[in-house]
Amino acid sequence: MIGSQQVPSHSNVPPINASALSVISPVTAGSELIVESIAAYGHTPEHNVHHFLCETIGCGGEPAAFVAPSGASVWAGKYDDEYCTFSEPLANEEQKIPLLIATVEHMLSGPGIKKVALELHDSTRTRFLAALPRTMRAIKPRYSLEWPLFDMRAYNPELPGKYFKKLRNTKNHFFTSHALSVVPAAAVPSGTLANIVRAWKGMRKRNDFAYTSTYERHIAEGFPAATSARVLLVNDRPVGFNVGWNIPNRPGAYYAAMGIHDYSVEGMGVVMNLEDLAWIKTQGYHTADFGGTEANGTQFKKQFGPSSYYRSTVFAVERA
Repeated sequence: MIGSQQVPSHSNVPPINASALSVISPVTAGSELIVESIAAYGHTPEHNVHHFLCETIGCGGEPAAFVAPSGASVWAGKYDDEYCTFSEPLANEEQKIPLLIATVEHMLSGPGIKKVALELHDSTRTRFLAALPRTMRAIKPRYSLEWPLFDMRAYNPELPGKYFKKLRNTKNHFFTSHALSVVPAAAVPSGTLANIVRAWKGMRKRNDFAYTSTYERHIAEGFPAATSARVLLVNDRPVGFNVGWNIPNRPGAYYAAMGIHDYSVEGMGVVMNLEDLAWIKTQGYHTADFGGTEANGTQFKKQFGPSSYYRSTVFAVERA
């Protein structure tokens, strides 16, 4: 197991006492401490409380937030005998590790809790493991996700050059036989959108887990997290939707959170991404984060020309 020989933290940042944390459960989108924490410390694509609630509740969890006296916080869902943290802590870099240690300690002290699963950027995970106290140990990572970033100021929707030749061919072939239109998601019945999600799930490969509950909850609630929710129609038939939102405290940064289609039209996956990139460019964003995926998804997104990548890893901590 990782962390069997724990390395003490040499940080000058004082530790946070687990008993000093305020625990909010259940969480609501209007919870004052949540709103203040996002305003002060939100910085990752998934620091969006509506998305947090849709994903956690949709997957059968109980949403909770652990808030430090400074207002920094860790969001998590409680599932049977474990907690699963949601994205990075809402904290500055100096606070992240002390806050994580205090939060995990608080979680593991709860009745019936055997482990805490965390998803952290690799740089945060390295520092967290180095500071892990001897009363805890980290278990072998479950999986990692690659997150592609696009420099929208450099992105050219015309797709010039040899690198984009395959994309141009797919795009041109699509538009020789199909008419594409785009409408706001609010203009399409929710049942139609839910059917797209079900069709999408049915076409996923056996080893490619497709969690539809989050998407279904976003649809049912009218996409409360979204800055933009657009439905793509092919020959006047809804076949997919693109949804995303602004990343807090990062002006000009957009998160392309969802791109779902029903696989009924050849080349639609490419057209969906091209539509999203074109819309993001038109709106004047500087950067776009296209979400974390495992290897197969990364290979697909690579063809659109990301400028860089970062990685997050999911792992668990238990009592030593």
